[in-house]
Amino acid sequence: MILLYTDRYMAIMHPLKPRMSRTTTLNITVWIWIFSVILSFPNLLYSVTRIETFVNGDHRVICYMEWPDGPMTQSDDEYM
Repeated sequence: MILLYTDRYMAIMHPLKPRMSRTTTLNITVWIWIFSVILSFPNLLYSVTRIETFVNGDHRVICYMEWPDGPMTQSDDEYM
């Protein structure tokens, strides 16, 4: 989304200046993906699933975050 706004800003404010090259656009895209993978890595490490069984025989799989400093309601890491 930011790339779109940047592109529109450059097209309106500097109409005669050439746009970003293909390599620059690819480079920005790759860095966005790398950054997003790094940010989502804790979710991969601390996600836990549990199967909840009800009295009527139904099963439900629950996915939640279990941080190293405690469960969901007592964890300080959850707020970060």
